[in-house]
Amino acid sequence: MLGGPKILEYRLVEWLVPIIRIVSGFAAAIMLGVLGDVIARVFNLAVGFPWDFSVHQNLQVIGIGIGTGVGANLAWVIPGRRLLRVVASVLVVLAAGIVGAYIGLSFGPGLDATYWWSRYATDITVHVGGAALSLAVATAFGLIEMRRTRTRFEATARPLRR
Repeated sequence: MLGGPKILEYRLVEWLVPIIRIVSGFAAAIMLGVLGDVIARVFNLAVGFPWDFSVHQNLQVIGIGIGTGVGANLAWVIPGRRLLRVVASVLVVLAAGIVGAYIGLSFGPGLDATYWWSRYATDITVHVGGAALSLAVATAFGLIEMRRTRTRFEATARPLRR
């Protein structure tokens, strides 16, 4: 038998790790998107709404997008990557979170203009849109990096001879 159960175990782990990262990344992106929403609301309350209402709504959507982008990045942290590649992928995933939050805003009722703090007034589609797009981009970067790392290790690793 070529490799036996070790090969099967390795292949199972190879497929299971990305699935676990996707599920945990989506959960983290939703939770941090809600946190970004709350932080943006507190900021809007702290400054006292001096600007136009659309500016405050955009601040809230951007806060949700940044939160979802950070959550999606947390699931796909791969140690040993070059700093420039890490910074570039983080910025792209954060931008995807913001764009996804705006896409979610366009599909749902969005932010309620009448309630700012007494009732939770942000529609969940904003959070899901930001989480979905940022996680898709982070997953693409993560899978590419996992493949590059695996190929690099396979090229340098040689089997032991007995």
